[in-house]
Amino acid sequence: MCGTWLVLWMCIWLPFVGSHTFRIMPFGDSLTQGGKGHAYRRDLWHMLNSSGHDFTFVGTEIRVLKTLFPKPTFGVHKSDFEMWHESWAGRRTLEFMRTISVSRFMHHAMPDIVLFNLGTNDAIAGDQPARSAVNIRKVVTEMHQVNPSVTILLSTLIPNYATDGSMRRAKELSRMLPGVVTKTNEQLVKQLQCGGTSDKDPTAGCKIEGRHRHVNRRDREKEMACIEEGARENPSASENSTATCRCRRCVDNARKLLTNATVVLCSVGRGIVRSMLGRDGTHPNQEGNVLIASNWFAALRHILPPPTR
Repeated sequence: MCGTWLVLWMCIWLPFVGSHTFRIMPFGDSLTQGGKGHAYRRDLWHMLNSSGHDFTFVGTEIRVLKTLFPKPTFGVHKSDFEMWHESWAGRRTLEFMRTISVSRFMHHAMPDIVLFNLGTNDAIAGDQPARSAVNIRKVVTEMHQVNPSVTILLSTLIPNYATDGSMRRAKELSRMLPGVVTKTNEQLVKQLQCGGTSDKDPTAGCKIEGRHRHVNRRDREKEMACIEEGARENPSASENSTATCRCRRCVDNARKLLTNATVVLCSVGRGIVRSMLGRDGTHPNQEGNVLIASNWFAALRHILPPPTR
């Protein structure tokens, strides 16, 4: 736990961006990360910003994919939006069980909302859709274990023409996702209150790994003021004050959303046709990315409170 003032000062990505600011984490593979551009993220950011929503994009990455062969290389493109995301080009769902630490980036980013689109690489590689569905459910469960107040918008897969059978497998996996959502919501109840010593500290596992560029002074001061107030009320429970303050921020935002479900099903590939994809049959062109952004925007508008400005 970030139990000392030094750790609180340095701990990566303190989650207090403001009482009504929603932390949104784009999550997935190269369809989220982007290549020459920023995939759908730039268009979605501008849609949300123009509509007056109080939000910020979070994640541990700002890089985009530059080349895929003979080996992946990454770079940073300057842009006019918050580029943070959590996407891993070329990765399959199984790798999130074995080599990628879901809890690590969830601790660091502390999203209120996750835009979850994963499984396309499984369909291309020929993985069994049923196994991919199980893996997706496990990733969602791990996200919830880190922050039990998080809301996950889980999307079906966009059409895929990369290999023989990839479209069939993508459709089959997409047909399984409503069942994943139903079963997950039955098991993972969203945390909507904090109280006493049983408070869940969503950032209990964060570790000092250096200062981060997105630690905001005002946000840090707000957290420290909350902790100081709790310490004055109960000097013997300073660490619990830290957990309470962090829990309150996550819970307050979860209560403001227009859904109490942990996982919400959506379809960001709705309307995508072959001409909206590149030559590889997988990655959307600009027209496709704008449509995907519009579909994410529509899904977010169903759960976000009315704009603040």
